[in-house]
Amino acid sequence: IIEKLTPFAQKYADQEEPEFLFFAATKADGVAAQIRGMTGLEAVTTVSKHESSPTEGPKLVRTLSSDTPTIVLLDIPDEGGYYVGRMAKEMDGSGIQAMIDGRKNKTLERKQLG
Repeated sequence: IIEKLTPFAQKYADQEEPEFLFFAATKADGVAAQIRGMTGLEAVTTVSKHESSPTEGPKLVRTLSSDTPTIVLLDIPDEGGYYVGRMAKEMDGSGIQAMIDGRKNKTLERKQLG
């Protein structure tokens, strides 16, 4: 997944003032667990039948609730606003792009960190 999405994220990273920064959790603990807790997402305690991505690389843990990873868009300058979505099954960045477009067009449900 990371390999497939790196070119997508790179187009934002190449901007002089990057509008978005991308991070991927490869472990269920640490920062990933903190973000899940802050945003009210279920804890990753059980993995699905697909414990890792089909290609070589870091293990990506997926919960039983979905075979597509969760996307969290943290809008830190917006006083703790955030948005939650899912990756597209194609893992091509289209789910992320839809969230970015929705955020820009104000069509996503804004949530507030507690």
